[in-house]
Amino acid sequence: MNKEVSMTLHDAVSTSDLPHMIKVYGVQSLVIVPGRPPLCLRCKKVGHIRKQCRVPKCTKCNKFGHEDNECYATYDTVLRRGDEDAESNHDQFMDVSEVVGANGEGGASMVVGPVDSLP
Repeated sequence: MNKEVSMTLHDAVSTSDLPHMIKVYGVQSLVIVPGRPPLCLRCKKVGHIRKQCRVPKCTKCNKFGHEDNECYATYDTVLRRGDEDAESNHDQFMDVSEVVGANGEGGASMVVGPVDSLP
């Protein structure tokens, strides 16, 4: 389900100052700003989306950023095995390319435009 929100920004704030993800009432949401490069939900780098990401995935610990031969167990990874961290598991989120507006075209979960001044 997509929700669109329109915001007006103060003169001192630009769209690059906005986060790529926000939590509202306990629900993590992707913030899409037209013209801003997307955030990869896998490697957390700006400029590409998850299905274009080339970061390797380790089959031992099931995490991204390294391969099996580079994997090492820490106390944290041993204790958390089988316990998925909701903050780091963004596979349930749609990428920018998957967002559809109410009119059936590519939409945005948050549309942001500049404003001259705040009321």
